[in-house]
Amino acid sequence: MQRLAQIEANCTPGRGDTVSFWEDLINGRIHSSVYPNLLVFAKDQNISLWKLKSADDLLSCFRIPMTRQAYNEFLDLQSELASMAELSPSDKDVWTFTWGQPNYSSSTYYQYQFRNLQADRSFSWIWKSKCVPKIKYFSWLLLNDRLNTRNMLRRRRKFLEEGYNCALCQDGVEETVEHLFFDFSAVVCRWFSLGISWNAEASPVHKIHYAKLEFSQPFFMEIFMMGAWCLWNERNDFIFNNKPPSLATWKSAFKATVKSHLVRIKQNLHQSILNWLEAL
Repeated sequence: MQRLAQIEANCTPGRGDTVSFWEDLINGRIHSSVYPNLLVFAKDQNISLWKLKSADDLLSCFRIPMTRQAYNEFLDLQSELASMAELSPSDKDVWTFTWGQPNYSSSTYYQYQFRNLQADRSFSWIWKSKCVPKIKYFSWLLLNDRLNTRNMLRRRRKFLEEGYNCALCQDGVEETVEHLFFDFSAVVCRWFSLGISWNAEASPVHKIHYAKLEFSQPFFMEIFMMGAWCLWNERNDFIFNNKPPSLATWKSAFKATVKSHLVRIKQNLHQSILNWLEAL
């Protein structure tokens, strides 16, 4: 973290005693990168700018003899220090992070580092949904393929005596996110009962896009997230509690989950949601 802060914080020298000449970003330059051959011969690689610039004999700060490449860099360093503004003992060094603020926070650093990275819209739909936080986080894991499916356990080299095939079907197919939530026949029937069908050729993220466009109600994302949550619970109940899955029990759990979320949804939408549930 200290190294990251050094790279991302630029210093405008005042006195120069808080600045590492070789490792800190000084006026947009990191001198260990500008003079890599000369750095090898530096007696003190942690020397401050003030100490280096105020040395009576600059060459005394380096071990000699040195290579021709290092000496050429030494001459360039001499010229740079001579052209640099005089340090002022009464002024403080001014530190500014590269995102333009003098104060550091982890959130600001994160936003700066990933400013050019655009997440798929489906992830923002997750966080903007009216679902409770545990279902939001579950859905984020699902779309990032980070749920503890049997496929994930195999990738983590966890041994399962019963193997890695899907426990809910007899097709001999490995339990992946796509198979468990989108592909196998029983789950396709469950989604179809809600009026949702999936594009078989698309990735999970793009399946969401296509299905959202075709769904007739404005609360598609909540329906998908709660439906997937109930599927995951149904799968876990079968594996750990030996409760056989069925369309009726899944639909009952789904309706109960939706109704428990009504307190998080605007009052004027309640009746349309309840009417939609009754029509299932």
